[in-house]
Amino acid sequence: MLLVALTLGGCRLFAADTDVAGFGTTNRTDEAVDIVYINDVGPGEEGVVYEDLDTLSYVYVTDMFRTDICMGGVLIARDQAGDEVARRHGEICLPGEWIIEAPRPSPT
Repeated sequence: MLLVALTLGGCRLFAADTDVAGFGTTNRTDEAVDIVYINDVGPGEEGVVYEDLDTLSYVYVTDMFRTDICMGGVLIARDQAGDEVARRHGEICLPGEWIIEAPRPSPT
């Protein structure tokens, strides 16, 4: 069974419970975030992965990343003001997962 929700604006398909390979992201910060992807091959251009992921929410993206190879690049979570909250470096392979957590304060 495939449960799918359409986002307003981008009309992207995101699966909540599916057999389709995708990339899951959980927002464990205390604010909504936008998630973007910058590819290693063409740095500088950002692709919107998901907008306005609420706090303590999960999204499973099935239409952003290739399923036949791992992709290099970086995922960035930004708050609604556009400030970076978290960053994930490394290959993105499907299925995959990222848990966004607020940065921990440095020990003093």
